[in-house]
Amino acid sequence: MLHLVIGILAALLLWKVLKVTFKLIFWLIPMGIVCFFVFPHLFWFFGGFGFLALGLLGTLLLIGIAGLFFSFDND
Repeated sequence: MLHLVIGILAALLLWKVLKVTFKLIFWLIPMGIVCFFVFPHLFWFFGGFGFLALGLLGTLLLIGIAGLFFSFDND
């Protein structure tokens, strides 16, 4: 029963991470375009921040998926 509850909570957490990742993509692309036209010299800074944020969320996603497949409690 505990494994079922943990699986459901992990699935909900994974779904939230995916939703945040897609929302971040939809916010970063328009902001990057506006930044490119208004402040062309800051475009590389904004792009670097976007890749950093997406990399962080991607890493969290991979850790969540690995947690679903690998059990660390020796049962």
